[in-house]
Amino acid sequence: MVDHIVVGVDGSAPATAAVEWAAADAQRRGLALRIVHVCQQWPHSGSTEYCAKSLEAAATRARELTRDVDVASELLSGDVINVLVAESELADSLVLGSRGLGGFAGLVLGSVGMAVAGHATGPVVIVWAPSALRHDRVVIGYDGSAHSEAAMAYAIEQARARGAQSHVVSAWQLPVLSPYAVAYGSLIEERMRHEAHAARERVTPWREKNSDLVITDEQRKGAIMAATINRPVIPAGTGTQPRRPVDYVWAIARISIGWIFLWAFLDKTFGWGFATPANRAWISGGSPTTGFLKGTGENALGGFFGSLAGQAWVDWLFMTGLLGIGLALILGIGTRIAAGAGTLMLVLMWAAELPLDTNPFMDDHIVYSIVLVGLALANAGTTLGLGDLPIVQRNAWLK
Repeated sequence: MVDHIVVGVDGSAPATAAVEWAAADAQRRGLALRIVHVCQQWPHSGSTEYCAKSLEAAATRARELTRDVDVASELLSGDVINVLVAESELADSLVLGSRGLGGFAGLVLGSVGMAVAGHATGPVVIVWAPSALRHDRVVIGYDGSAHSEAAMAYAIEQARARGAQSHVVSAWQLPVLSPYAVAYGSLIEERMRHEAHAARERVTPWREKNSDLVITDEQRKGAIMAATINRPVIPAGTGTQPRRPVDYVWAIARISIGWIFLWAFLDKTFGWGFATPANRAWISGGSPTTGFLKGTGENALGGFFGSLAGQAWVDWLFMTGLLGIGLALILGIGTRIAAGAGTLMLVLMWAAELPLDTNPFMDDHIVYSIVLVGLALANAGTTLGLGDLPIVQRNAWLK
């Protein structure tokens, strides 16, 4: 039974980062953690003492970062690659630093990591450096082969444990043709369409089996690493998009517009005297929609909107919308639904005021609507909001 994660250490900084990653993963997935140091003996070097101290420091660090996780450590000897491959046979996964010193001398060039990844029985995670970023996306290279099926299964498990999205990248190479082979153009285009369709179809069963997860896909021509150009390189199980300045701009816009909706609800409900005097407050029997709707009587659609004035169901629908949209935008939960409902409300208010006095068609209602659409497309609830909570990530309607 593979109920533990193995992490190889050697006292280097990348190995420490690997211990931290493995400890977090063990805590998150309810697995035990086994830390090993393959100590190579060098004459007159005192290597055994160094290895023992490195192993003890790694175990101490893992225990500091976890609670209720069984952390075991063992000093091993032998060929580094063979020992680590053997360790992988009984492990859920094997975690290594990208480069190493000391016992893992080969990791200075990454040769140990590459050799182990090519021969290990299960998943191998290569950790480059410590990261304080919250991981909200797992990227998987997938072509439908047996090995990629195993990678997909591991990545899906990681995504579920992290409450993250899964992004499946498929790539294929175009045949090398003479630049003068114009006649092949239609054949190449057909091949591209076929490959893209086949790649999407391969992902469909995974979506059906994991309906609680958000699984997106992307098809690329050329090497699969092209999918990471201009974005972080994300090995499966370790990925996230770091927060950018524009993410905070969208987040502040989301909260600001949310406050506009929420304040309108509060002022109309309690009559705090900003736009609604106390004697016209909703709780005092006033109608929060009558003033606006009656004021549209001479407009193009005034007959329709004026007929809605004073109706209780209109008041309740309007006020519920203000409260729900405001809270959702401020909290960052249900941002997409709130953006859709807010856009509908604003467009109706814009239509009620046609024709406009100061512009042929553009006013603040349309501008706010455009911003709301942008908030939904930018997934703005995950920055300065609760949109990255696991329950939100697992339920698309809460995003």
